[in-house]
Amino acid sequence: DPADGSDDIAGGDMTALGTLTLVVGPKWTGNIGSSDALKLKLTRIEYTGSSSLCHIEADSSVVVAECLVSGTGVGEMPFRLTGTGTITSLQVTGNRGKVEISGTRSVTTVELIGEGVSEVDMSYSGICSGTTARCNGGLLKFNGNYNNVEVSGRGVVEISGTPTVSTLEIYGGTCKWICTGTTSAISTSLKVFSGLFDGASASAATVTVAGATVYEQGTIDERNGLESFVWSGGIDSRGGTIYPDAGRTLTVG
Repeated sequence: DPADGSDDIAGGDMTALGTLTLVVGPKWTGNIGSSDALKLKLTRIEYTGSSSLCHIEADSSVVVAECLVSGTGVGEMPFRLTGTGTITSLQVTGNRGKVEISGTRSVTTVELIGEGVSEVDMSYSGICSGTTARCNGGLLKFNGNYNNVEVSGRGVVEISGTPTVSTLEIYGGTCKWICTGTTSAISTSLKVFSGLFDGASASAATVTVAGATVYEQGTIDERNGLESFVWSGGIDSRGGTIYPDAGRTLTVG
């Protein structure tokens, strides 16, 4: 964490250094992995730097218990974590540019917290899946299976691919269900307390949603033109707004 400026680190395989914790402080301005990813065995990553590129490849033989990102520069891809393996906790609390997590990887818990968050994209090559995804600011993209997804504040979540999400709860913000392929599902419950569940861009042949409830400040929009949403058990409307697809037959009970 030098006082003024920083030299670039070209990258390369540095796993011979053994298992490490990587801390990049707020005064770091140099690029990391400027010619190739810097490959390390890491148990913890804390990044608050302001460089325009930080490209880290976490060796799959070691579990990254924590990855904390609270500041990045303004380049196209200021913080990029590649490779395969497991991240137990990914927490992004502030960044001006994009955070990319790529490779087939398990991210047990991912959280975007605060107004200062820009974008976390886990929808690149491979599938990132896990247990819990929470977003109350910025944009979170993923294409894997998650047991619990929570959207609140001004957060936006985009879910692509052919995932199964167990429970989806929206307390504010927007969840965009943009899944493709033959099938995708919310298998246990969808609850829209406030904000929007947006299925307008879903192109999957079948989207099965179980246990849907929309409350007074919430909206469900299924208008993708395909009539592909299957509402298992119907939609329990408790004062909320429902926009059905054209051609739908509605039964109000």
